[in-house]
Amino acid sequence: MEGTPEEQRSRLLLLSMGGKAFAWQRHYMQNNNNKGNSWQQIIHDAGSRFDTGAFDDPIAEIARLKQDGPLIDYLENFDTLLAQVLITEDLALSFFLSGLNLELEKSVRVHRSKTIQEAIRIARLQEGVLQEMAKKFSPAKS
Repeated sequence: MEGTPEEQRSRLLLLSMGGKAFAWQRHYMQNNNNKGNSWQQIIHDAGSRFDTGAFDDPIAEIARLKQDGPLIDYLENFDTLLAQVLITEDLALSFFLSGLNLELEKSVRVHRSKTIQEAIRIARLQEGVLQEMAKKFSPAKS
């Protein structure tokens, strides 16, 4: 919608919605009280109706996020939260690194990554190395 003129966005929104959201948006656009509402007002009203996380604090959530399983799961959660905030690359990198499990965090920090993408690439490699080391040094099963 970013390249679409503002006066055409509400019509495109109608085409992109389904189910309950379609019914709400159709009624919303037919209501004379809503005629002429700005795009920002339409988005605000839709958010008020459907956004279950309207009172969430994604910066606090990303700061508290900790890896408690595979790196891929942590990355999915991190990316979801990162998409909801506007923070600097340095702060995002700091949050990313501090959320990794301690062993992986140390293994990635030693490389002094400057970007999140670089840190993710290193984290993936290091996770594989740590997994191989764990297999190699774990007691053999009888």
